[in-house]
Amino acid sequence: GPHVHGYRVEGKTRLLGGRVTKDNLDRIYNRVKDRRMSSRERLLHWSRLREVVDGESFDGSPLGRAGKTLEVAAHRLTARAQDLKPFYDLFDRCALRITSMVFGGVASCQACIPPEKRQSAALLVDIGAGITDYVLYQNGVIVASGVVKIAGDDISHAISRALGIPPGDAETIKEEIGSQISIQDVESEDRYVGDRFEPPENFNYEVDLDRAARVMRNQLTKLFRQINDRLRVEGLGGAITGGVHLC
Repeated sequence: GPHVHGYRVEGKTRLLGGRVTKDNLDRIYNRVKDRRMSSRERLLHWSRLREVVDGESFDGSPLGRAGKTLEVAAHRLTARAQDLKPFYDLFDRCALRITSMVFGGVASCQACIPPEKRQSAALLVDIGAGITDYVLYQNGVIVASGVVKIAGDDISHAISRALGIPPGDAETIKEEIGSQISIQDVESEDRYVGDRFEPPENFNYEVDLDRAARVMRNQLTKLFRQINDRLRVEGLGGAITGGVHLC
C-alpha cells in the first residue's frame, strides 16, 4: 500500500585492521540496515548497492582490499508495522507463523522480468486497482522501489468524469480497449481509435473512444512522470536498457 517506502541508506567506517574483511562488511551493513528505522517500521527488502574503499569504487567484492575507510550504500524498503499487523493477526488465528513478507513489486519481478534483463537496467511497473508498485533493477540487484498513488481506479474515474458515463462503463472501456491502444494511436492526428473499436453492445449511448484514449494516456503519463521523478531524485534517471515491464 501507500505506506510502503523505498530509499537509499549509506554508512562509513574506519578499517582498523587496514583491510576489508567479512566482519567489516557484515558489521557496517547491519548498522546501515537499521539506521533511522523506527519501531513503527518493518523491513520488507534491502539490497547492497556499492562499496567504496578510500574513495575508490570498483566492481566485485571488496574483501581483502587494503585501505583506511570503507563506505557502503544500500537500498531499503520498509512498511508501517501497524498496516501489516492485520496480516500477522490473521495468521496467528489460523495457528500459522509468518517468517517473512515480500513486497508485491519484488514478487512480480520474479515472474515478469527474465534474469538476464535484471542484469541491465530493467523497470517493473505493476499497476493495481488503487496503487502502482515499481521496482528498478541494475546489475542484478534492486536499486529503487516504491509505490505511486495513481492506478487503475484513477484511470477509470477519469474516463467516467471526462465522458460523463457511469464508472462501471468506464471500467469496461478501459479493460476492453485500453490494452490495445498505443501512444502512437493517441498522438497521431490521422488515426482514430473509434474507427477500429466499437463500444460493447450493451452500451445504449455513443462513446467518444478517442477522448477516452487521450484520458488514459494523460493518466499514464502522470503515473510514469512520478516514477521518473523519484528515480531522478535518487540519481537513477538514466536509460532503462533492460526495458519497462508492465504487469
